[in-house]
Amino acid sequence: MLFIKSSFRRARVESRETRGTYWPAGSPRRGPGATVFAVAASLLLLTGLMAPSQAGAVSAGSASACVQTGQAAGKQTSTLLTIIHVTDFHGALLPEDKDAATQRPVGGAAVVASYIKTEKSKALAQRGGEVLLVASGDMMQGSAVSNLSRGAAVISVMNELGFEACAVGNHEFDWGTGVLAERKRQAKFPFLSANIFAGEGTKQPAWVLPYTVVRKGGLKIGIIGATTEDTPVVANPKMLVGLRFDKPAAVVNRVAAKLRKEGADVIVVLSHLGGAQERDGSVTGPVAEFASELKGVDAVLDGHSHTVAAGVVNSIPVMISGSNGRRLGVMKLEVVCGAGQRSGAGSGSRAGARCTSRLVEQEVEPTYGDSLEPDKATAAVVDSYARKFAAEIDRVVGVAAADISTGRQESALGNLIADIMREAAGAEIAFTNAGGIRAGLDAGPITVGEIFRILPFDNTIVTMYLTGEQVKRALEEGTSSRGVVQVSGLKFSCRQADPAGQRVKSIALENGTPLSPSGRYLVATNDFMASGGDRYATFKEGDTILNTQILVREAAISWLDKVRQAGGQVSPPSLGRVELLQ
Repeated sequence: MLFIKSSFRRARVESRETRGTYWPAGSPRRGPGATVFAVAASLLLLTGLMAPSQAGAVSAGSASACVQTGQAAGKQTSTLLTIIHVTDFHGALLPEDKDAATQRPVGGAAVVASYIKTEKSKALAQRGGEVLLVASGDMMQGSAVSNLSRGAAVISVMNELGFEACAVGNHEFDWGTGVLAERKRQAKFPFLSANIFAGEGTKQPAWVLPYTVVRKGGLKIGIIGATTEDTPVVANPKMLVGLRFDKPAAVVNRVAAKLRKEGADVIVVLSHLGGAQERDGSVTGPVAEFASELKGVDAVLDGHSHTVAAGVVNSIPVMISGSNGRRLGVMKLEVVCGAGQRSGAGSGSRAGARCTSRLVEQEVEPTYGDSLEPDKATAAVVDSYARKFAAEIDRVVGVAAADISTGRQESALGNLIADIMREAAGAEIAFTNAGGIRAGLDAGPITVGEIFRILPFDNTIVTMYLTGEQVKRALEEGTSSRGVVQVSGLKFSCRQADPAGQRVKSIALENGTPLSPSGRYLVATNDFMASGGDRYATFKEGDTILNTQILVREAAISWLDKVRQAGGQVSPPSLGRVELLQ
């Protein structure tokens, strides 16, 4: 008999993104001094001397692939289905990131491709092993190469790697449904969402499907998409005219029942809802609420929150695989079909079903760039697009004297961008949302490519007149326990823990003059907020609303270039516009 020892660590969240591993309840914990019969179980499975269900009791995550065992009532087959998962890639095609904890290079499409191909090879090397490669949305928007190609570069990479389905995320709408339809025609895989409808009926837009069915070996696998019902709040409302986003659970349950009736052996859901994993291993947030209502589903692969999770809700494995290509999710399900199968852990596994599923292992790993060689074929695809835009992306438009940071509270970069918007519009006051600022500004030369990373969205500057009372209401709408709106031309104090509508305590103009409730002020914001995004209602009440059609990103590039041409450098603006009261 062979024995192995290996280390075990339970899934936990140490930051917004970290390595996460889940081993099913009842599986032996691998830790110092713990002996696990994994190799022995694998050998017995491959020789047919142990049933797959017995192997699962011995070793979670063992190498038990497709094994056929003769049963008294007939023949039984077992398939190890490996689901490889990417989400919220945000156009991160180039290897530009470092892991916050280790400072090791992480991500980039060619590196992610090497990890995907390695996992595929390992899975397919198993006897009868099968692989499913999927994504959970927000794949395109976010970098210069992707944005300048309107997402075509990312779709070309996904086609090269053989993705089989992708959920529709809220940022898939950033360039409008016309561009989304173009990307759908380009893609060799479907965009999925069962809960997006055109108008008030049950008709769906032509660029989306509720589900797709793929075959892997002898398995018929139904894949259903689901999109956050908050899309009208977190996406630009002007891009969503005529669309309806229903609560996803009931819709997904109807589709899952239909697919089961039509003979689906496995049901996988690709959702874009968001969640987190607590230190006790429990999954929380919208995806947990969603999964708790599902019936007949074997796995949920989620995105939207840029977090890492690998847990179980309602007996359903749930995984969130980080963002920006910094992490890769791998979930392994043992699917047993035929006579004599036992009901497994997945809620899709039930008495009388042709097949049952059992979670073997799920893990979300960093994609370190110094561990694997970048994939040459994928690198060539990225390079073909990068060359087209290299001159513009590499153009230096300024120099930062120091790092300029961003965050959900008042930040130096938030102040700088609000100042730029205010100057570009000739306004007295400016507001911008912290969520629209996606990265900090590093010290040294500033390129157009870096500005795209910081301001990837094609938001324009909108002006309007607001009374002082309306300015206060807008500040209230932008102040919560999660952070504050970024401002220029104002100073205010707030207590974030107070009830909504009662958090802002004092407001003054930048010269210290108290804001007059009846005064009239020219205000600049971005078109996302002006249209009601992030639940800003007050801006829609403004007088003489004007969309200047000036992109916030272009205003930033123009301002930086002027400073550079004058021989200056950009320093972080001082803080102190927002006083947080305890």
